[in-house]
Amino acid sequence: GIEFEPLVKRRDHVVVGIDPGTTTAAAVVDLDGAVLDVHSTRTDDNAAIVEWLIEQGRPLLVAADVTPMPETVEKFRRSFDAAGWVPDADLPVDEKLHRTREIEYDNDHERDALAAALFAVDDHEDQFARIAAKTPPQFERGEVIARVLGDDHSVESALADLRGDDDDDDDDETSH
Repeated sequence: GIEFEPLVKRRDHVVVGIDPGTTTAAAVVDLDGAVLDVHSTRTDDNAAIVEWLIEQGRPLLVAADVTPMPETVEKFRRSFDAAGWVPDADLPVDEKLHRTREIEYDNDHERDALAAALFAVDDHEDQFARIAAKTPPQFERGEVIARVLGDDHSVESALADLRGDDDDDDDDETSH
């Protein structure tokens, strides 16, 4: 028989934690804090990691576990035009271990990337909930959150942009 396989998979908005270094690790978490995937590599270049992240979803927030944000993490953030998140102070190892205790990971780099992503979601949890409460069902919550985080829009202006109500009413009144 014939089977239908979509060419493009639905890609939801995600939060990404990155731990750069000789071994680079990336963790992908959904907007509710559920871990979707973790990846670490010593051999892949940044382009391969970006490609892997694109397969996982559309990053709207890129997080690091240290402050200030390392330049490598900043490059990932800019490549996705995503908002950034860093803790007020470097995350201590015991807090990382506690936050990731129920999640399976292979090495310390994956743990650090996971902790960065999870702490970023925790930090934005109230904001995500407020945006979700104001978002009508016909709009995707992730798209509204991405606009609010990325462009410093209010929820109302993000929804207006998605509706196409860019205050173009004045243009309709001009005569041709």
